[in-house]
Order: sequence, then C-alpha cells, then structure tokens
Amino acid sequence: MFISNVGIDLGYGFLKATNGSRDIVFPSVVGLGADIAYRSELSLYTQEEDNLVVELEGARYFVGSLAVRQSEIAARSLAEDRPGDWSARVLFLTALGLVIDGPTGHANIVTGLPPAHYRLYRDALVDIMLGEHRVVLHAGGRPVEKSIVVENVRVVPQPFGTVFDLFLDRAGTVQQPDLAASRVGVIDIGFRTTDLVVADRLDYVERLSVTTTTGLGTAYALIADAMQREFGLTRENYELDGIVLSGRLRSGGRMHDISALRDEAFREVARKIITEVESVWQKDDLDVVYITGGGGQALAGFLLDALPDAALAPAAQAANVHGYWKLSNKLFGSSGGFVPSLAAADPMRNDASARAAGDR
Repeated sequence: MFISNVGIDLGYGFLKATNGSRDIVFPSVVGLGADIAYRSELSLYTQEEDNLVVELEGARYFVGSLAVRQSEIAARSLAEDRPGDWSARVLFLTALGLVIDGPTGHANIVTGLPPAHYRLYRDALVDIMLGEHRVVLHAGGRPVEKSIVVENVRVVPQPFGTVFDLFLDRAGTVQQPDLAASRVGVIDIGFRTTDLVVADRLDYVERLSVTTTTGLGTAYALIADAMQREFGLTRENYELDGIVLSGRLRSGGRMHDISALRDEAFREVARKIITEVESVWQKDDLDVVYITGGGGQALAGFLLDALPDAALAPAAQAANVHGYWKLSNKLFGSSGGFVPSLAAADPMRNDASARAAGDR
C-alpha cells in the first residue's frame, strides 16, 4: 500500500499544501455553493485552484478564488481554534483531495500551529485530520468522489516548517550541519499572527518562542480604512488580495495607484513587528534570523533594514509547508511508509501510534 507524505499549512490568509511533486496555494476563503447557470467559454479563470467546489456531508461549498467571485456569503475565518472551525475543515479536505490523486488514497500529514496555540489545539487538530475522509471534489472538471485515509499526523510549532525547509533535503537528511548546530530565530509573519520561534541545534526553545496578534491582516485593515476614507469603498479583507498585491484599485471605471498607501501600511506594521521582536529576543540570543511566511515576503523590504542580521527565507510563502513535507519524509520514510522507531524516539510525537502507546 502506497502512502503519500503531505505537508499542509492551514494559513489564515492562504492555504498551502504539497505532496512533493505538486504545490497547492489558494485563498483561505469558504463560501456557500450555488448552481451557476452559465460559465463563460472565454473565462480567464482556467486553473484548477480557481474553480474549487467541495461537497461535504450533504453541503456544497465554493473554496478559494471561486468563493470570492461567486458566493453570496463568503468568509475568511480568523478563529483561533482552527480544529473547531468548520471552514478550516473544508479547506483541509479540499487541499487533501487535490494532493491525493485518484478516488482513493492514504496519507501521512505534517502540519503546524502557532506557538501560542500549540499546546491548546495540537491534539484536537490531530483528531480531525486522522482517519477516513469522504469528499466530493469539483476542481474545474467533473466531480470526483474521494475516500482518503490519513494514517498518521504530526503537528509542530508552525515556523519550525521553515527550519526544516532550510536544513533538511527532500529525503529528510540534515544539510549544512554547522549552521544547523547554531541558534536560529525565525520570524513567521502570517495573515492573523506573527510567530517567533528559536531553534537551538534544531531543538525547540519554548521560552523564546511566542505568538503576537500582528500580521499582514493588520496592514489590510489599515488599507481598508484608507480606501473607505479616500474613495468611499468598503471591501472585505479577502477582496483585498489582488489590490494589495498589485497596488492598484479600480473604481468607477478608473484605475488608481494605491501603492504609496499600501507601502505606508506595510511600513507601520513592520515597525510594530520589529518592536515585538526586540521585546522578546536580545541581539546575543541568536546566530542567524530568517523571515518567512507570506507576510514576511510582503514586508521583507521594510524589515531587513532594521534587522541587518536577518535574511528572507527562500520561497518564504511556501517555506513552512515545504519543511513539513521534508519532515514527513524523515518521519515516515521517503516512500510514505510509517516508521515506528522514529515516532517512538520523538519527544513531540502526537500521531495515532504514539497516543495508542499512552502519549496522552
């Protein structure tokens, strides 16, 4: 039996997933599904991720870009309790269905939670991911009914995905051993939170790892307020993704350059994050600092001048999920099979086998 190793990042702004050969990224937006009477033959929304429809337990949902375009009621949930958030479950099953080929499959999953939420929600997240899942997925074509069994789940403090991405190869073998043996700080800027994590010789240092409530969504709120004042326009945060990315706003048939407005919001949020970093870490605490996450990628230009010893992680938006996948190969074997000895040796184990042995 082949078991796919999968990394999933249930981001508040964007969901990211990978099986090592295919990366999935789509907005973390879920809306009520509806029958669309006509779809234009000339539509430019041709990618699979642009047309995600999921049927789950008798309900129909639009997911990602399709929810933004077509749902009468859509939302990007910022609930702290991701395991208890129904929309997070829809996002998770959509991503799982996309990275598992065929109508049936088996998977091992590595995912993450912010440091502040890790102890609170780790076991609950494992519980909702483990076991058999049935979902009907429409991804721009004919509906496919899928049955996927998740065999094992490992949850790590979220920014550790970037640590694993930096220091593990695709098979999960440690690279750059000298640098891996140092003390590394990661600033992971997401949509809802910024997570600070320290790895000392690849070991998690909890006392120096925190979660703040500042994130890219903070900049979105500033931009939305400015748009309302200057143009009289009100937009939901999930409607701002393209506007913030391009720095351009279409209103009344005219295109407005709002890049200066956006950059000022980014600058203010970056300044706040720097203050938070300096309140947690001292200069002598760390040998190297990496900035990661989609928010880190967006704000890097405003952060790096104030943090001269920091660097932007490669492929920062996807660094966590790539690291989760690399760790899954180390834990479960690069072919996907479960390796009991590795799980038993891991003090942070939280998969089904570990709990059966009394981990809980």
